[in-house]
Amino acid sequence: MPLTPLYSRSTRHYSFQNHVTLHQKAHNELEELGEPVSETKKVFEFLKYISDLTLQMGMQTVMGDPARLDNFELCQQYLLTLQTNTEQQRRNKRNVSGVSRESQGSTKKPKDRYYSSKEWHELGSAGRDAVNVLRSERGRAQGERGDGRGGRGGRTA
Repeated sequence: MPLTPLYSRSTRHYSFQNHVTLHQKAHNELEELGEPVSETKKVFEFLKYISDLTLQMGMQTVMGDPARLDNFELCQQYLLTLQTNTEQQRRNKRNVSGVSRESQGSTKKPKDRYYSSKEWHELGSAGRDAVNVLRSERGRAQGERGDGRGGRGGRTA
């Protein structure tokens, strides 16, 4: 069988599909030259050039399944599906960090108290609105003392 590169993981230039295609081309070339290879030999040669750890369990499954071990097409379809699903799952796990804290919906009820600028920012717009409502209600209950700009109030210039 012609030399085939070792598949260790997908890169931008060499995917598992490329690896499968190279093996299929090599099998076709050998058959055209009058040197057909048995299905079991095709599968063993195919598995020999895979070192991707995410496919190891799938390779063990192929070795223990007579149907996949005796059929290159069935073997490569199984491993290609496994590799595609594993890669998709890996990508999905990475996207979880993109969720913002504000969208998670806090169960804490904001209180009418002093907030540092960091805490105020972390409240999110809904939390800040709730605090402002609480503060305006407090102001009405106390008779709206002062001009709302802080300080001691009561001084006129």
